[in-house]
Amino acid sequence: MTRVTKRQATRERIAQAAFTLFLKRGFDAVTMDEIAELAGVSRRTLFRYFPTKVELVFPEHERRLGLFQSVLADAQELPARLRVQRALLGLVQDCQDSSEHLLSQAQIIGEHPVLVAAELSRDAQWEAAMAQTLAAEMPTLRAQMLAGALGGLMRAVIRAWVASDCSLPLSELAEQAQALIDLESQP
Repeated sequence: MTRVTKRQATRERIAQAAFTLFLKRGFDAVTMDEIAELAGVSRRTLFRYFPTKVELVFPEHERRLGLFQSVLADAQELPARLRVQRALLGLVQDCQDSSEHLLSQAQIIGEHPVLVAAELSRDAQWEAAMAQTLAAEMPTLRAQMLAGALGGLMRAVIRAWVASDCSLPLSELAEQAQALIDLESQP
């Protein structure tokens, strides 16, 4: 096993331990020491991977955001709005592939106001990435408003999907949402 693979395996083991305890006992009732013990790592190792307990609820955020930003940066020959559309569709696929994890995550977040706020803070990063890309083709304020609208639509799509226990086809929900704001017709 390579160093990167071991690191990823440790990160996943810690996140899984945290989710197991959060779902069983609730976010507030679980300590970092208990998570470290269940994951079979030291407290120091746990904090190296996840500096706060809140970070444990969003273990895939940085990876997903990085992939999203990468798609936004790719294919510079395409209009920015189409790159945003491609990035959103890629996010949909990633969410479908992680449906079980996202259901658990939604359950944990929904029970705790601090986690709802943390999720909104992370959502702002997605919107900022879209706005930055869109601002190449339209005034900054318009790009920010469009990115905010798209972010809101994606939150609504994910909420509807999670509420259905991921039984509704996420790609169809995303297509319906995108039809509300036709990116191809944006000036």
